[in-house]
Amino acid sequence: MPQALADLHALSQILDGVDIGFCAFDQAHRTLLWNDAFVAMFPEHSGHIHVGEPADDSLRQLVPSDGAAAVQTQQVLLDDGREIDVASVDVPGLGRASVWRARVAGLRRGGERERDEVLSRDELERGYRLLAQLSGDAIAAVRQGRLDYVSPSIEQLLGWRPEELAGREAGDLLAPEHASMLQSAIALGMTQPLQARARHADGSERWVEIRLTTAPPGGGTELLNLRDISARKAAELQLEQAGRELEALALTDPLTGAANRRAFDQGLQAEWRRCQRDGKPLVLLLFDIDFFKRLNDEHGHPAGDEALRRLAACLRGRARRPGDLAARFGGEEFAVILPATPGEGAVQIANHVREDFVASFADRPEQARTVSVGVAVAPADAGSAAQLLQRADDALYRAKAQGRDRCVRWTPEA
Repeated sequence: MPQALADLHALSQILDGVDIGFCAFDQAHRTLLWNDAFVAMFPEHSGHIHVGEPADDSLRQLVPSDGAAAVQTQQVLLDDGREIDVASVDVPGLGRASVWRARVAGLRRGGERERDEVLSRDELERGYRLLAQLSGDAIAAVRQGRLDYVSPSIEQLLGWRPEELAGREAGDLLAPEHASMLQSAIALGMTQPLQARARHADGSERWVEIRLTTAPPGGGTELLNLRDISARKAAELQLEQAGRELEALALTDPLTGAANRRAFDQGLQAEWRRCQRDGKPLVLLLFDIDFFKRLNDEHGHPAGDEALRRLAACLRGRARRPGDLAARFGGEEFAVILPATPGEGAVQIANHVREDFVASFADRPEQARTVSVGVAVAPADAGSAAQLLQRADDALYRAKAQGRDRCVRWTPEA
């Protein structure tokens, strides 16, 4: 007989002595063992329970399914009017075990004797603690905000010996920022699971899931079921990080590392709304590498790619405030969004970029190129984001027409 099953058998006999019904099921809800008190509580099952057979539906509906808290309690009203306390515990690698206690006097046991008093709280707690010791999760009983009992599993989970935690505040199990959350959950009687960082005895922290249950027969004791979810939490964090990286890739030009057209469109709309709300100027710069096609024809596309990367680096070096955005607009064109920037300051930044770009080719002067820049400022030059883009493009066209290698701010044509 497996050790876990042997332990359950011994426990069933102990509970038999205090008229607590006991029944254990495997992971497929097949009956493993039961005691006499269980049969006395449910005489309709006498002679119909067999090892290895599926549990009767009337019993299965009272036993929490897979995925429930390792320890769960509930109160059930039977068809015959009896009230039953049910405590169910997950037994790792085996299945689930349940204890059943009638809450009314007069329970007959095999017709042999009658129990006239309700089972004392101490007797119930003794059986419950035996169940807690079989659970792979850590179980703690909290009374008046303090740890009254902690199962031995806490040492494997958090490195504490149960006696080191007895009498301490329940919140001491958790990191300081999560302790108040647990205290509030206990005070409010919350039943939904909590995720929190628990304090390990070695000073580190572990992510745990905590489920709260009122211990039968109720009245002052809360049961905490702590399950280690560190691996699951790490996987979730990795997934979130991968999602952020994927989102960043979706908004990044792979050649230059600058923002792509999609990111530019989103950024322009966001900054336009902020410009309208705050009443501060918004500048849009459009850069175009002069004679870029000739560079590709004379030195090859790798040289053209390198020129694009160098211009992107120059733009990032000058547009470095939190709201600034440098993006590859398309081909050899780049756009820079400069929130809360006056027109004169924007022209100065554009000219610095032009100088930086030429200087970046000191190691290969034969490939050096210049850039032309168009500048438009809202709200002075445009009444919408689309118009601001059009005005910057018009200014860039004028810079090209006037001989390239220059910066031109949009003005109404004469």
